[in-house]
Amino acid sequence: MELEKKKMIMLDRFNVMPVKSKKPLVSWQNLIDHEQTLAERNRVLEGGTDIGVICGPVSRLFVLDDDGSKELKNHHIPRTATVNTPRGGRHYYFKWVPELDDKVTTGTDVFGEAKKAGQKGADSRGHGGYVVWYGWENPPNLIPFARPPQWLINYLPNKKNTRKIADRPTTAQIVSSIKEGNRNDSFTKVAGSLRARGYSVEVMFEILKPKAREVHFPEEELYAVCRSIGRYKPNTVDRPSDEAVISTTQVLSEKLHTEWFVDPQLISKQSVTFLAGLPEAGKTWMLMDLALALATGARWLGLYPCKRLRTIYLDQERSRASTVERFNALIKGRNLTPDQLDDTLLIKPQSRFKLNAARSFESFDRLLTAFRPDVVLIDSFKKIHSNNELSSQDMQALFTRVEELKDKYECAFVFIHHETKSVISRRSEKFSVKSTDAAGTIDLQQTAEHFFNVVEASSGSMLYHTKNNLGLKGPPHVVKIVDLLPDRSKIAVEAY
Repeated sequence: MELEKKKMIMLDRFNVMPVKSKKPLVSWQNLIDHEQTLAERNRVLEGGTDIGVICGPVSRLFVLDDDGSKELKNHHIPRTATVNTPRGGRHYYFKWVPELDDKVTTGTDVFGEAKKAGQKGADSRGHGGYVVWYGWENPPNLIPFARPPQWLINYLPNKKNTRKIADRPTTAQIVSSIKEGNRNDSFTKVAGSLRARGYSVEVMFEILKPKAREVHFPEEELYAVCRSIGRYKPNTVDRPSDEAVISTTQVLSEKLHTEWFVDPQLISKQSVTFLAGLPEAGKTWMLMDLALALATGARWLGLYPCKRLRTIYLDQERSRASTVERFNALIKGRNLTPDQLDDTLLIKPQSRFKLNAARSFESFDRLLTAFRPDVVLIDSFKKIHSNNELSSQDMQALFTRVEELKDKYECAFVFIHHETKSVISRRSEKFSVKSTDAAGTIDLQQTAEHFFNVVEASSGSMLYHTKNNLGLKGPPHVVKIVDLLPDRSKIAVEAY
C-alpha cells in the first residue's frame, strides 16, 4: 500500500474520479469548476479503480496528449512531468497559466494532423477535459510541472474564435514554399516563420537544410540566416506590435496574475530581486538557503514558504571548496542528501560569466537553455559584469540583457549586491535602511521588482524588505546562522 501511495505522489493536488476503460464511473461535470476536498480525492485514490484526472484551472493543470505526432517532433517541449500511455503515446503535464483562460484548451487538434486519415496527432486537455492517469514516467516531485511552451499556447484557438490555429500552414508547407530565385530572401522569410513558432537556430537549420540542397543554397549561408533570425525572441509574429492600436477596454480587460515564488509576496515569477548589504552581513548564507528552499519547496530562513522550482546558483565570489563546504553544511542542516537535489538545483561554483561580454553571454544563454531554470541566483551582481556601475548607460545596457534572458526563459533573477560604505555613518545616526543604500546608479532600484537589505547586528543580521513593486513590504526580521554541530558541518539559517 505504501508503494502504491508513492506511485500516486502528488495526485491529491488534482480533482480526480474513478474511470474504467477511459469512461467515468461517476457524474463528473461538477468537478470541472468545483474543487474537491482532500478526503474526496483520497477516496478515489484509494478506491482501487483506474484514475481520471480533471484538467483545467480547478486542478491548475493543462495536458498535451501526444499520440505519435510527427509535427510535434519539430517543436521544443520543456522538461516536465510525463505519463506514458498504453498505446505508446505520452501525456505532458503542464501547470495552468492565465494565458490559457481565454483559449479553447480541450479537444484542440494542435497541428491538424488527426484530420488526415490514418495519421496520428497531438491534442490538448484543459478546462472541461480529463485524462486517464497510467502512472508517472517522470514524477512531478522530481521534475516539476513546466509552463506550457508559448508556441503551444499560440496554437490554441481563442474562445471567441473557433477557427483552429492548427489550420495555419504546417512546417512542411512553409518549407515547400521556397522556390528558386531570390533564395536568401526566401530562406530569411521562412526562418522568421519558424522562429515565431519557437524553433531554435539548430532546429531551423536542420529543417531547412534539405531544401537548401535542393535549390543549391550554400549551407554556410543558410546557417548565417538562421543565426541572424535566431537573435529575435520566438513567438513574436502573433503578438500585437508596439504600433498596434488596441482599445482601452481590451487593455483593461486583460487578466493579470502575479505568481509568487516566495510568499508572502516576497519574490515573484519573472522578476529581478536584489539582496544588498555590507561584507560579513550574512548575504551569501541567506542566498544559499534560498536556493535549497526553492529547490525543495520548503521555507526560506525557516519562515517563508517557497514553490518547488528549478534553480541555478552561480557563485562567482568564493573558492570552489568554500562553496561546496557551505552547501554541504546547509544540506545537512535541512536533513537532506545531495541526490535529492539533482533534478532541481544546479550549483556552479567559481563560475566566470560576464553578461556584457558577447561570448560569455552566449555561454550563459546555453546554460539556461540546457537547464531551463525558474530562478537564477547569482553571487554577486558585481562579478557578473565588467561594466561601470556608476554609469547609467552601462547599467541600462546590462539590464537589457537581463530582461532579455528573463523574458526568454520566463525565470526570475536574484542578485547579491554590495552597499556603499557611507551607509555605516548614516546608520549610526539612526537613518532608515533603504534600497538606495546599494552601490551604483538608480537603475538598480528602477529595474528591480523586489529589494532586500541585510544589516549586521549584535544579535545576528537584520533583513529589511525595502522594496516591493507588486505587493506590500514585509516586516524586518533577525536572521541567525546557527551551528548545529561544533565543527560547523551542519548549519541552519533561521529568521525570527
